[in-house]
Amino acid sequence: GDIINSYNLATIECKNICEKQGNNNISCGGIVGQVEGEEANIDKCFNKGNITANGGNTTVSVGGITGTLTYNGNNCSLKNCYNNAKIQGKSSTVYYLNYVGGIAGLIKSATVSNCYNIGEIVGSKNENETSNLSAGIGGIIGLQSSNTEINNIFNIGKIICKNNGTNLNVGGIVGKTEDEATSKINNVYNTGSIEANELNSSQVGSIAGSDLITFSNCYYLKGTYGIGVAGNETVTGVTQWDSIEDFPTVLSIINEKKAFKEDTNNINNGYPIFTWQ
Repeated sequence: GDIINSYNLATIECKNICEKQGNNNISCGGIVGQVEGEEANIDKCFNKGNITANGGNTTVSVGGITGTLTYNGNNCSLKNCYNNAKIQGKSSTVYYLNYVGGIAGLIKSATVSNCYNIGEIVGSKNENETSNLSAGIGGIIGLQSSNTEINNIFNIGKIICKNNGTNLNVGGIVGKTEDEATSKINNVYNTGSIEANELNSSQVGSIAGSDLITFSNCYYLKGTYGIGVAGNETVTGVTQWDSIEDFPTVLSIINEKKAFKEDTNNINNGYPIFTWQ
């Protein structure tokens, strides 16, 4: 099914009240919690309500538009959407598998295109947690799994990682990536800063927190983080720019489908907006 021309302004708080540990998942989003179906389509939606998801004893996938977007067959899609609110997710047990993103927490067999985030993204875990299970925190997507593409995207929101773990990936666009053979990131840029002091360059990148993916036309601003892609200083398709004045024209990077226009009325601090805004 399709979700089109929809928005949320309400604060959303999601909490797992089950004290018993288990493998159940929580998916929480500003528009829809989870999308799982053939040719499902989310189009022209936005979120302006703060979202907090506390998984407690289970996995959390949380995003400004949707927590999870996945289908094990034909691609489903999310396009022409934005988030302008704080998105926060955490778990506190050995089932710590947080996926937190400005647009979606987790995507698989899906396409995300023509989207942006300007909200603050926060991922955290319990201080006493010692689990090495994976987690991903991204300005746009927390985890980009197999058979996925991200196209024509930008992030200007700050990303904060708290109580960091050893198997945690943080990125300005995508936190954790999987399956280089079937997944891509194309035509994106990040000017949002990343605060992850307890992590290292093998876990954090201004574009992506891991390099298991194919990149093209990806740009980031110097100072957002010290490296574009975690663990790979020379990855093809990723470029650092020293100042915002030197940046290529933003619309020349992300406007392949003519979805964006100039912010002539300054409703997005001068950054591009959608033609439908």
